[in-house]
Amino acid sequence: MFLFAYAAGDSGLIPLPIHPVFVHFPIALLTIVWAATAYSYWKGTDRFDDSIGMAELVGVAFLPLVIGTGFFDAEGIEVLTK
Repeated sequence: MFLFAYAAGDSGLIPLPIHPVFVHFPIALLTIVWAATAYSYWKGTDRFDDSIGMAELVGVAFLPLVIGTGFFDAEGIEVLTK
């Protein structure tokens, strides 16, 4: 079953799922934060501390949008709405 490829929102408002667009940005950003943090600990430097904090804040700030778009897209999946 192709749940993730289902075009949610049959009303025609948004013909494609919007959740994947918003979910991948924070995942990539938080992965970069993890890598930069690991590098900073490994090298013993605080060079990236400000950037790491800001990137982490932006990544976490996207979470409500990601959750909201997930619920919006899930409305079109009959298995989840029954």
